Amino acid sequence: RDVDLLQDLARRRAAAVTLSLTTLDEGLAWVLEPRASRPSHRLAAIEALAKAGVPAGLLIAPVLPSLTDHEMPRILRAAADAGAAFAGCSMLRLPGAVRPIFEGWLEVQFPDRKKKVLHKLREESCAGGGVFAKTAEALFEAGRRKAGLSNRWPVLSTASFRRPSGNQLTLNL
Repeated sequence: RDVDLLQDLARRRAAAVTLSLTTLDEGLAWVLEPRASRPSHRLAAIEALAKAGVPAGLLIAPVLPSLTDHEMPRILRAAADAGAAFAGCSMLRLPGAVRPIFEGWLEVQFPDRKKKVLHKLREESCAGGGVFAKTAEALFEAGRRKAGLSNRWPVLSTASFRRPSGNQLTLNL
């Protein structure tokens, strides 16, 4: 709904949009992110932005071992076909209290894959640059290059920025 505003900013090199996408599987997307836009809607948004001249890109995030990692080449191809110009990825990270919540979620949603997912997270140190992370990043890079997507986000300019006049930024606390 804000394409016209983003388009104006993009003309001034003051805006780019990056959308996250974890999976192309609509059913899996519903399980992973029940309140988020469907993958097809996110790809449609990339297409609309790209057609309007707004630099659009993709962040595959989070990459979930044994659940979504194998989809990266297809996701990258779909994003490129929609008009994305750049892409990145981010491995799943489970800081502190998030790990037991994730483990409980796996037990409910994917009991058959729980052991494999947790093994890759623990033993292969996916968040710390271990074997899984390196393999997934190599798969991502090969898919990114094949799809023709850049690994660099657009350089934005602040040349058009103007500080608001008046007391708009004063809180008077």
